Amino acid sequence: MNIQNKNVFEVTDSANYEAEMELAVANQSYPDVMLVNSRSFLKSMIQNDLVANLTDAFNTCCSSRIQEIYRSYPGLINSVTFNGKIMALPETDVYSGPNLLWLRRDWMDKLGLSAPKTLEDAKKIIQAFIQKDPGGNGTDKTLGLVCDSDLVGNTSTCYSIDPLFAQSDSYPQKWVHDSSGKIVYGSVTQSTKAALALIHQWYHDGVIDPDFMLRTNDNAASLITSGQSGALFGWWWAPNNPLIECMKKNPSAKWEPFLLPVKQDGSVHAYIPPVSQKYIVVRKGYQHPEIVMKIMSMLYDYARYQDKSVQELQTYFSQNVDPTATPLVLNCDYSDAVTRTTNHILSVMHGTSPQNSLNLVERAYYQNCRTFLTEDKKPATDWAAYTSRITAVKLLLSRKITYMNQPLLYSDYNVPNDLMEMEKEAFLKIIIGDEPLSFFDTFVRNWYSSGGKQLTQQANAPQ
Repeated sequence: MNIQNKNVFEVTDSANYEAEMELAVANQSYPDVMLVNSRSFLKSMIQNDLVANLTDAFNTCCSSRIQEIYRSYPGLINSVTFNGKIMALPETDVYSGPNLLWLRRDWMDKLGLSAPKTLEDAKKIIQAFIQKDPGGNGTDKTLGLVCDSDLVGNTSTCYSIDPLFAQSDSYPQKWVHDSSGKIVYGSVTQSTKAALALIHQWYHDGVIDPDFMLRTNDNAASLITSGQSGALFGWWWAPNNPLIECMKKNPSAKWEPFLLPVKQDGSVHAYIPPVSQKYIVVRKGYQHPEIVMKIMSMLYDYARYQDKSVQELQTYFSQNVDPTATPLVLNCDYSDAVTRTTNHILSVMHGTSPQNSLNLVERAYYQNCRTFLTEDKKPATDWAAYTSRITAVKLLLSRKITYMNQPLLYSDYNVPNDLMEMEKEAFLKIIIGDEPLSFFDTFVRNWYSSGGKQLTQQANAPQ
């Protein structure tokens, strides 16, 4: 395509990137093509007439498959359409299903424990890990469930405890419909109060890591890698991060996923993930806005689906390289890409489809899975590919996953940081016992009086 990009600036983390991005815009030195990682900043750039209209480029230079991918997310393109014009290209957040409970199966086998069918079963298994120390850590050295102090997760991190909230039909930090059909913030419902009572009991009983509030993400991962803990809630891709590091250090470890809780009808509820706040914009006046569409089409359509000779990207995927490690730093795939990919791989493994029917990503994972099944020496990357793409996703395929829409999925406003901090502080105090469960009612009153009432009214106002 003869596109040669030059980086205007490089940074090592998102916080520094945001500062550099804002400085570049303020100095009118921002690049021709730029990643924006904030919807509010995107709107500010549009209001100040700084970005190009991408409507024609999207309609004429995006491949039909890329356009189809975006249509698989209801409302996504509309979310970047202002006054009838497409002003940015958004990232797609693939639907990952519910969190799974990952347990050390080798520890369970050593203790003669059966697979959990309920969260109460899981609690007893984790208690047995702590008390009987099957990992040989020493007295009082084996920890319980690894947990993130943010409690509620997103699809880019593990260690959240969403399933414990879901046990009580609680969905914190999501806008949901109540029994009357009105929109309400999930963190202030009575279902969430009931969930906090359950989580407090797990913490009180020592099932949750007692120091979870002090753990960073890296520190939490080290508990898994070192074998100090054998339990965490994580997405289907948890074998790729953090479990792969545990397998590299201890290849005899056996991690197995379990899907809990399951409703009485056998279904599992999951909310459509929060919309990504990542967008690609083009500087107004740049002569080639179509470059963005051509790069996206090349990477996520032609290279994946049409050019069977491409090997470089296939190697990246087989070696567990982040799929966003591309010039645009965005992922673009179908909303159901997780289950779609596994179904295609299984079809080839079962002999019902030819291998050349797989796209580039699927071929990479298929090769990993085949190596894992057929070779005596099993690299950790092959174990991660098989355990995530086959073991975990087959578990998701075995249940009816009910995706519950968030009414304000593409809302132009979010819950302010001060209210988010109020929520986190109240929840943590209740969980560790610094405040009684009745403090939840105080938090709800304070939340509404500090701006939550106005937010709720806006949420329910006619659109």
